Amino acid sequence: MFNVAGNKVYPEEVKRLMKKNSTVVSVELFSDYNDIFGDKIRANITLSDTSPAARESFKVWCRKNLTTYKIPEKVVFF
Repeated sequence: MFNVAGNKVYPEEVKRLMKKNSTVVSVELFSDYNDIFGDKIRANITLSDTSPAARESFKVWCRKNLTTYKIPEKVVFF
């Protein structure tokens, strides 16, 4: 479990939600700890379409479908 600014974030839940997007092949989540804010989520995401448009579309999808504090701050696409 990650503690993001006092909010509990379960990595398995976030992975499950992200995989509902049809372009997501795999998701790995990690945490970077910060003394002030707690954990900061970062992700390695593999998409079936690696174009810049697909990446931006996925980010928009996350903003619409995930609670703000559950969205990873750093994302690396593969």
